[in-house]
Amino acid sequence: MNNAEKLQALRRLMQDNNLAAFIEVTGDDHQSEYFADHYRTLEWISNFSGENSTVVVTPDKALIWADGRYWISCEKEIAGTEFQMMKMNWPNVPTVKEFLLTLPNGSRIGFNGAILPAQTINAYLRDFQAHDFELVDVDLIGQLWTADRPQVSKEQAWLHELKFTGCRTADKLADFRQRLKEKYADYSVISSLDDICWLYNIRAFDIPCCPVLLSFALITPEQAFLYADPDKIPTALAENLQAEGVTLLPYEQIYQDIAALPKTAKVYIQSSMVNYRIYQILSSNYSLVDGINISTYQKAVKNPTEIANLKGIFLQDSAAICKFMCWLDQNIGKHEIKELDCAAKLLEYRQEQEGFIEPSFETIAAYKDNAAMLHYSASVEKQAVLQNKSFFLHDSGGQYYGGTTDITRTQAVGPLTEEEIFDYTHVVKGCVDTMSARFLRGTTGISLDGITRYPMWQTGTDYKSGTGHGVGYCLNVHEGPQSISTRSNQVSLQLGMLTTVEPGIYKANKHGIRIENDVLTVKDCQNEHGEFYRFEIVSYVPFELRAIDKKYLTAAEIKWLNDYHQACYEKISPFLNENEKNWLKNATKAL
Repeated sequence: MNNAEKLQALRRLMQDNNLAAFIEVTGDDHQSEYFADHYRTLEWISNFSGENSTVVVTPDKALIWADGRYWISCEKEIAGTEFQMMKMNWPNVPTVKEFLLTLPNGSRIGFNGAILPAQTINAYLRDFQAHDFELVDVDLIGQLWTADRPQVSKEQAWLHELKFTGCRTADKLADFRQRLKEKYADYSVISSLDDICWLYNIRAFDIPCCPVLLSFALITPEQAFLYADPDKIPTALAENLQAEGVTLLPYEQIYQDIAALPKTAKVYIQSSMVNYRIYQILSSNYSLVDGINISTYQKAVKNPTEIANLKGIFLQDSAAICKFMCWLDQNIGKHEIKELDCAAKLLEYRQEQEGFIEPSFETIAAYKDNAAMLHYSASVEKQAVLQNKSFFLHDSGGQYYGGTTDITRTQAVGPLTEEEIFDYTHVVKGCVDTMSARFLRGTTGISLDGITRYPMWQTGTDYKSGTGHGVGYCLNVHEGPQSISTRSNQVSLQLGMLTTVEPGIYKANKHGIRIENDVLTVKDCQNEHGEFYRFEIVSYVPFELRAIDKKYLTAAEIKWLNDYHQACYEKISPFLNENEKNWLKNATKAL
């Protein structure tokens, strides 16, 4: 079917169900950041492939809400269709809710409750009730998209061994239940895949770049259940789960089981991470306690085994990045190099590392002004050829059995302008000032964000993204609960948390600069004023010395950079050949 035929078929189903509007959102049943092609229902109906978007179809309108990152690509992808783009957070453009409230009172509004986040509908409910809207949970796209819909992965899940996890599932569950009691709850339902896989020490290949298993979890005072496709759980893994106190049940059974809990159950959930269908069952039957998943707090603080493993993995990963940077330095201008050539070369060097599984996200390989787009994605049809001038930005990461990596460097591929050097140096200042900071226990990310941005603010520049995010452990590259950003977050930086620091400057039609390191929160000192923490760096890749102007740096910043670069050479050179060692020696010389 072409797009017009799809819309026509959808409207027929809407008429059959007496619906005034139908809502479709990007995502899967688990509110995953990345998801399998099977769940690309919004793209199927609209042609738009961007994230964080919502489609609303009525008998006479087809609208798609896209955020600012995707306005250009959205316009191109929906061109020639009936769909009209609605710019999110743009003056005089109604929100999804505001548009729906223009429908007649008593309208029936349909949506797929398995993928629509509970939090979204809850934000609408009061106004919807005032208009006597009736909500209808029905998967109309699923009824239409049958012939060529990609299947959900059937690959086998696997046990994440104790030598990597450092903690048995049974012990994690005991800690979980103790924390659950402290929340005055006795049951918990989890649908976020990273939480489930960490808690049960399982990994899988159900989502590209994220080694997770499509599943749900139910924790009771005495039992723990894993709801997944039994055909994807090999016998040895099933036996391990059983030995650790976990019962395996079919994926869809979660819905009937949560409807059959004791009526006195107090259920702990994270409403932002469960779908509406689950929330509706739970909220209609039980007393709920809403908060960040307990397992999210557990897994955010890495244990000694995880820390030891990830430190080793980051050295290997840093070596792969250094090998790539050496290759690029020595080949630029000698033959044609395109953005995707660089992405492929980065992958090649990572694949040489022991324990590598897959990339942790699709590599951002962006030359010059392409790097000014925060979420730029090169394609075979549309990619830049690197020239012997300006900057090349590469943001990439890897999944390893012993950890997940995420690192960005902005590399000079030829002569730089004064403006490029000025901007790069101030991004360096933001990095250094944050990574060398001492901060009081209880400090949240918003305080550290101000430290990072301060050097750029003084030049009248800023970046419209967060400064840092938590990183998973052979799980999602973006994980909470901690973050470093301008948004208020009540979660403090705790000992053992792995977080990124990644300031940047992005100038349209000029250049984009981002530098990203990964850091562990560790204890610094304790005195009469309290307990102080600092960051310990785990990624060791040199900054671009050719883009740094010392006159903008303080003596302390220069010393920090020199010490860091000396550590880069000492830690990474053993992984390199002689040619690469010579390159690294030059790339880490003292300022």
